[in-house]
Amino acid sequence: MSKRVHIRTLGCRLNEAESTRWARALQSEGWELCASPEQAEVVVLHSCAVTEVAYGKTKALLRRLQRRAPEAQHVLCGCAVDFEAMLGEASGADALRSAIGTVLALPNARKGELVEYLRAWGAADGAVQANAAGGFVLGRTRAFVKVQDGCRGGCHYCIVPKLRGPERSIPARQVLEQIQALERDGLKEVVLTGVQLGAYRDGKTDLAELLGMILAETGIARLRLSSVESWAIELSGSARFFARWKDARLCPHLHLPVQSASAQLREAMGRRDSLSAYRAVLDMARAQIAGLSVSTDVLVGYPAESAAHWEENLRNLEQMAFSDLHLFSYSPRQGTVAARLPEQVAEETKRARCAEAAALGRELKRRWLGSQLGTVHEVLWESRRASKVPRWGGYTGNFIRVEGGISAELGKTGQVPNVQELGKTGQVPNVQELRNTLQRVRLRCLRADDVMEVEALD
Repeated sequence: MSKRVHIRTLGCRLNEAESTRWARALQSEGWELCASPEQAEVVVLHSCAVTEVAYGKTKALLRRLQRRAPEAQHVLCGCAVDFEAMLGEASGADALRSAIGTVLALPNARKGELVEYLRAWGAADGAVQANAAGGFVLGRTRAFVKVQDGCRGGCHYCIVPKLRGPERSIPARQVLEQIQALERDGLKEVVLTGVQLGAYRDGKTDLAELLGMILAETGIARLRLSSVESWAIELSGSARFFARWKDARLCPHLHLPVQSASAQLREAMGRRDSLSAYRAVLDMARAQIAGLSVSTDVLVGYPAESAAHWEENLRNLEQMAFSDLHLFSYSPRQGTVAARLPEQVAEETKRARCAEAAALGRELKRRWLGSQLGTVHEVLWESRRASKVPRWGGYTGNFIRVEGGISAELGKTGQVPNVQELGKTGQVPNVQELRNTLQRVRLRCLRADDVMEVEALD
């Protein structure tokens, strides 16, 4: 009889990548991955503590999981444990036991021992055959692959360097082997992730070289980057880096965090490059990569952010024409430089500025999506929405959310049949046959909810 585990993940894509790897390893050793904690003998919570809000969510979720599965062994991994230890509340494990209850607490430096711990705790007799990639196990059609961890710091608002430790990279050969395994399992898309993805170094192999190796030595249909800093691209050589996009399998989407588009405030934040250097990288990316979409992070209400800074910020964000703005309201994080700064911005002001930025973000997104009407893309179908006529959703390479219907009236615009299956049987394919498939479509109609309706081309 197999042992049963439930894994919940909060926070960044790096956490998702690590959880995916654990799921694959446990499945290969005979563990059953449960959709709910009530079904599991072991419940793993992969935590986040980057902000006070995230840390609060970690503690609240752990309590809920303990209530739902009181007989299970509970394991807490990651940044929440390190944050407790950093504050000096005894050890991370003791502090969490005191505040939350009895759990096994594994900080970032030890969470790699999770699979070994569960193996010792009592794995199943005999391994079951893994029948899906880690991405499938977690209910996805893509997998996040961790290639780097840690950060050497610099940003005055960020606690991550103290939680994740120094920069370090996964050996390139190991990365290739993991992607090849995912490819064998039938996965179509891999997302490379890291705390500082652009800081990847394995000997002389940097991120640009790693991308070249993956494209040359795997047949993965889609390769995507999670988030990369402008300074890291410049350090690797912008022209060399962007040349990798000559291979169409590399998705034309970049997430380039700007945090502030005010030159003075960006410098005050301790960002590693100037606003002018950031804009130069952005301009080169758009010149080199056809159909590129660029999203960004914006930190609102950093200490001493004046009305003039804010107006400059909004003006430059609009000029840079991002496809999406991810907004974060600044909150002081104990242990950071910014938490000790005077001139903290009032909460009411932060809320008003977040609302302004959100309105700008919606407008920029609509402009970007409107510019893509009529263009042709390959979409990866991921999810089915229940309706009288089944409708499938997925994403283009440049990260546009699309939807299309399936119908027996195959000649009509907007229908998305599985052509290969229809050629055999003449029947509309079932749910599982369309998930995780790639298909060429034309973007034909932009809905009010920012989803594109599509027309299938093959």
